[in-house]
Amino acid sequence: MKKVSILLFVLLLVAGAYGQELNSPSGQGSRNPTDKGSVMIGGTFNTMSLFGDFYAKSTLVILNPFVNYFIKNNIMVGGMLQMAMIFQDDFSENAIYIGPSVGYMLKKFKPGEEVVGAFIPYAKVGLLLALSSQKFTGWKASNSGISIPIGVGAMYMLSNTLALVGDIHITLDRMKTKENDRAMAGLDETVGAE
Repeated sequence: MKKVSILLFVLLLVAGAYGQELNSPSGQGSRNPTDKGSVMIGGTFNTMSLFGDFYAKSTLVILNPFVNYFIKNNIMVGGMLQMAMIFQDDFSENAIYIGPSVGYMLKKFKPGEEVVGAFIPYAKVGLLLALSSQKFTGWKASNSGISIPIGVGAMYMLSNTLALVGDIHITLDRMKTKENDRAMAGLDETVGAE
């Protein structure tokens, strides 16, 4: 039963939900999920643990909620938040990224077109404020800077208001520590549900 509960919880986390009126303001039928005025709410939860002969025991936990509002058909603006925690023996790191995002849905629905089963590709970009801190035995550091995630993905509509969302992106970071300024062009590829 515990495994089933965890599976259901994970499935709920990877499903994007759409809060929108099902009837258009003009009363001329149902709205599409990418119509002006629609709201997309979603997020992901990732966790990974490494242990064994070749790894120091480590755990990674990432939480990524987001919200988007369609200002025009197929054009969304919104906000992103990413919280990450890494624990490894005597080392730990906490990071938070927050900021706005914009995106464009590539599929344009025709009047009366069926939403359920639709495949909707999209492109997106964000500009995030990044703050992180690291602790190691006898050592502490903190960083701040900006992070720019650039990505593409697709939604598969399970119903008029529920979709599974897959995403892949790279992230460009520019971080500053108290000691020095360093540029990190880190490729942070995320593949999977987001």
